[in-house]
Amino acid sequence: MLRRAKQTVNPLSAQSRTLAVTSAGELDVLKSDFESDKAIKDSKIATLEADKTTQDGKLTALETDKADKDNRVSALETDKNDKDTRVSALESDKVVKDGQISSLSSRVTSLESPVDSYSETTYTNGLITGISTWSTSSKTNLIQTKSFTYTSDLLTQIVVADGSSVTELTQTFTYDSSGNLESITKDYA
Repeated sequence: MLRRAKQTVNPLSAQSRTLAVTSAGELDVLKSDFESDKAIKDSKIATLEADKTTQDGKLTALETDKADKDNRVSALETDKNDKDTRVSALESDKVVKDGQISSLSSRVTSLESPVDSYSETTYTNGLITGISTWSTSSKTNLIQTKSFTYTSDLLTQIVVADGSSVTELTQTFTYDSSGNLESITKDYA
Protein backbone atom coordinates (compact mmCIF):
# COMPACT_ATOMS: atom_id res chain seq x y z
CA MET A 1 0.00 0.00 0.00
CA LEU A 2 1.03 3.13 -0.77
CA ARG A 3 1.08 5.58 1.70
CA ARG A 4 -0.08 8.88 1.15
CA ALA A 5 2.06 11.63 1.91
CA LYS A 6 0.77 13.69 4.66
CA GLN A 7 0.05 17.20 3.73
CA THR A 8 0.43 19.88 6.13
CA VAL A 9 -1.26 23.15 5.62
CA ASN A 10 0.75 26.18 6.22
CA PRO A 11 -1.50 28.33 8.38
CA LEU A 12 -0.07 31.55 7.00
CA SER A 13 -0.75 30.47 3.50
CA ALA A 14 -4.37 29.64 4.32
CA GLN A 15 -4.86 32.90 6.08
CA SER A 16 -3.38 34.74 3.09
CA ARG A 17 -5.90 33.04 0.82
CA THR A 18 -8.71 34.01 3.21
CA LEU A 19 -7.51 37.58 3.33
CA ALA A 20 -7.18 37.59 -0.40
CA VAL A 21 -10.75 36.37 -0.87
CA THR A 22 -12.04 38.70 1.82
CA SER A 23 -10.03 41.57 0.41
CA ALA A 24 -11.28 40.82 -3.07
CA GLY A 25 -14.89 41.08 -1.86
CA GLU A 26 -14.17 44.25 0.04
CA LEU A 27 -12.26 45.56 -2.90
CA ASP A 28 -15.37 45.25 -5.03
CA VAL A 29 -17.33 47.08 -2.34
CA LEU A 30 -14.60 49.70 -2.04
CA LYS A 31 -14.47 50.02 -5.80
CA SER A 32 -18.24 50.41 -5.97
CA ASP A 33 -18.18 53.00 -3.13
CA PHE A 34 -15.37 54.86 -4.85
CA GLU A 35 -17.24 54.90 -8.17
CA SER A 36 -20.41 56.17 -6.42
CA ASP A 37 -18.43 58.90 -4.65
CA LYS A 38 -16.72 59.80 -7.91
CA ALA A 39 -20.09 60.01 -9.72
CA ILE A 40 -21.49 62.26 -6.97
CA LYS A 41 -18.40 64.48 -7.10
CA ASP A 42 -18.49 64.59 -10.91
CA SER A 43 -22.16 65.60 -10.71
CA LYS A 44 -21.36 68.35 -8.20
CA ILE A 45 -18.46 69.57 -10.35
CA ALA A 46 -20.74 69.65 -13.41
CA THR A 47 -23.35 71.63 -11.42
CA LEU A 48 -20.68 74.08 -10.22
CA GLU A 49 -19.36 74.49 -13.76
CA ALA A 50 -22.92 75.11 -15.03
CA ASP A 51 -23.45 77.67 -12.24
CA LYS A 52 -20.16 79.35 -13.14
CA THR A 53 -21.19 79.51 -16.81
CA THR A 54 -24.54 81.02 -15.80
CA GLN A 55 -22.81 83.55 -13.53
CA ASP A 56 -20.34 84.41 -16.31
CA GLY A 57 -23.29 84.98 -18.67
CA LYS A 58 -25.02 87.23 -16.13
CA LEU A 59 -21.79 89.14 -15.54
CA THR A 60 -21.34 89.64 -19.28
CA ALA A 61 -24.97 90.86 -19.57
CA LEU A 62 -24.42 93.28 -16.68
CA GLU A 63 -21.23 94.60 -18.25
CA THR A 64 -23.06 95.09 -21.57
CA ASP A 65 -25.92 96.88 -19.79
CA LYS A 66 -23.41 99.12 -18.01
CA ALA A 67 -21.70 99.97 -21.30
CA ASP A 68 -25.10 100.78 -22.87
CA LYS A 69 -26.05 102.96 -19.91
CA ASP A 70 -22.67 104.71 -20.01
CA ASN A 71 -23.25 105.45 -23.71
CA ARG A 72 -26.75 106.80 -22.96
CA VAL A 73 -25.41 108.97 -20.13
CA SER A 74 -22.74 110.31 -22.45
CA ALA A 75 -25.38 111.08 -25.11
CA LEU A 76 -27.55 112.82 -22.49
CA GLU A 77 -24.59 114.90 -21.33
CA THR A 78 -23.88 115.89 -24.94
CA ASP A 79 -27.55 116.83 -25.43
CA LYS A 80 -27.47 118.85 -22.21
CA ASN A 81 -24.36 120.71 -23.36
CA ASP A 82 -26.00 121.43 -26.74
CA LYS A 83 -29.14 122.71 -25.02
CA ASP A 84 -27.10 124.82 -22.60
CA THR A 85 -25.33 126.35 -25.60
CA ARG A 86 -28.68 127.05 -27.30
CA VAL A 87 -30.10 128.57 -24.10
CA SER A 88 -27.04 130.80 -23.81
CA ALA A 89 -27.48 131.90 -27.43
CA LEU A 90 -31.19 132.56 -26.82
CA GLU A 91 -30.36 134.62 -23.73
CA SER A 92 -27.88 136.67 -25.77
CA ASP A 93 -30.51 137.12 -28.49
CA LYS A 94 -33.02 138.19 -25.84
CA VAL A 95 -30.67 140.92 -24.61
CA VAL A 96 -30.31 142.19 -28.18
CA LYS A 97 -34.07 141.98 -28.81
CA ASP A 98 -34.81 143.72 -25.50
CA GLY A 99 -32.58 146.58 -26.63
CA GLN A 100 -34.37 146.75 -29.98
CA ILE A 101 -37.77 146.65 -28.30
CA SER A 102 -36.75 149.44 -25.95
CA SER A 103 -35.61 151.52 -28.90
CA LEU A 104 -38.83 150.84 -30.81
CA SER A 105 -40.91 151.61 -27.73
CA SER A 106 -39.19 154.97 -27.43
CA ARG A 107 -39.89 155.70 -31.10
CA VAL A 108 -43.54 154.65 -30.76
CA THR A 109 -43.93 156.79 -27.65
CA SER A 110 -42.53 159.76 -29.49
CA LEU A 111 -44.89 159.12 -32.42
CA GLU A 112 -48.01 158.40 -30.40
CA SER A 113 -47.55 160.97 -27.62
CA PRO A 114 -46.48 164.28 -29.11
CA VAL A 115 -46.76 167.56 -27.30
CA ASP A 116 -50.17 168.58 -28.55
CA SER A 117 -50.01 172.36 -28.48
CA TYR A 118 -51.72 173.04 -31.77
CA SER A 119 -53.38 170.64 -34.26
CA GLU A 120 -55.08 171.07 -37.58
CA THR A 121 -57.42 168.41 -38.98
CA THR A 122 -58.29 168.05 -42.67
CA TYR A 123 -61.38 166.33 -44.09
CA THR A 124 -62.39 165.01 -47.48
CA ASN A 125 -66.04 164.09 -48.11
CA GLY A 126 -66.65 164.12 -44.36
CA LEU A 127 -63.73 161.74 -43.60
CA ILE A 128 -60.59 162.74 -41.70
CA THR A 129 -57.64 162.61 -44.08
CA GLY A 130 -54.92 164.23 -41.96
CA ILE A 131 -53.93 165.73 -38.65
CA SER A 132 -50.89 167.98 -38.34
CA THR A 133 -49.53 168.90 -34.92
CA TRP A 134 -47.16 171.80 -34.17
CA SER A 135 -45.49 172.83 -30.95
CA THR A 136 -47.24 176.21 -31.02
CA SER A 137 -50.03 177.91 -32.90
CA SER A 138 -47.43 179.81 -34.93
CA LYS A 139 -46.81 176.50 -36.78
CA THR A 140 -43.04 176.96 -36.85
CA ASN A 141 -42.10 173.54 -35.39
CA LEU A 142 -43.99 170.56 -36.88
CA ILE A 143 -44.11 167.75 -34.32
CA GLN A 144 -46.18 165.07 -36.03
CA THR A 145 -48.45 164.27 -38.98
CA LYS A 146 -51.13 161.63 -39.34
CA SER A 147 -52.47 160.61 -42.74
CA PHE A 148 -55.63 158.52 -43.16
CA THR A 149 -56.42 156.41 -46.26
CA TYR A 150 -59.85 154.95 -47.12
CA THR A 151 -61.15 152.36 -49.57
CA SER A 152 -64.93 152.32 -50.11
CA ASP A 153 -65.31 154.52 -47.01
CA LEU A 154 -63.41 151.97 -44.88
CA LEU A 155 -60.25 153.16 -43.12
CA THR A 156 -57.41 151.07 -44.62
CA GLN A 157 -54.26 152.86 -43.43
CA ILE A 158 -52.95 155.38 -40.92
CA VAL A 159 -49.42 156.75 -41.32
CA VAL A 160 -47.94 158.61 -38.33
CA ALA A 161 -44.68 160.48 -38.96
CA ASP A 162 -42.55 162.69 -36.76
CA GLY A 163 -42.14 166.32 -37.75
CA SER A 164 -38.97 165.67 -39.75
CA SER A 165 -40.39 162.50 -41.40
CA VAL A 166 -37.51 160.42 -40.04
CA THR A 167 -39.60 157.97 -38.03
CA GLU A 168 -42.82 156.55 -39.39
CA LEU A 169 -45.50 154.20 -38.07
CA THR A 170 -47.85 152.63 -40.61
CA GLN A 171 -50.98 150.84 -39.45
CA THR A 172 -52.82 148.79 -42.09
CA PHE A 173 -56.41 147.61 -41.63
CA THR A 174 -57.93 144.65 -43.53
CA TYR A 175 -61.60 143.74 -43.78
CA ASP A 176 -63.62 140.70 -44.82
CA SER A 177 -66.13 140.82 -47.70
CA SER A 178 -68.85 142.02 -45.30
CA GLY A 179 -66.79 145.01 -44.20
CA ASN A 180 -65.86 143.60 -40.78
CA LEU A 181 -62.36 144.40 -39.51
CA GLU A 182 -60.16 141.28 -39.74
CA SER A 183 -56.69 142.48 -38.78
CA ILE A 184 -54.45 145.43 -37.98
CA THR A 185 -50.76 145.31 -38.80
CA LYS A 186 -48.12 147.81 -37.68
CA ASP A 187 -44.89 148.60 -39.45
CA TYR A 188 -42.21 150.90 -38.05
CA ALA A 189 -39.75 152.59 -40.36
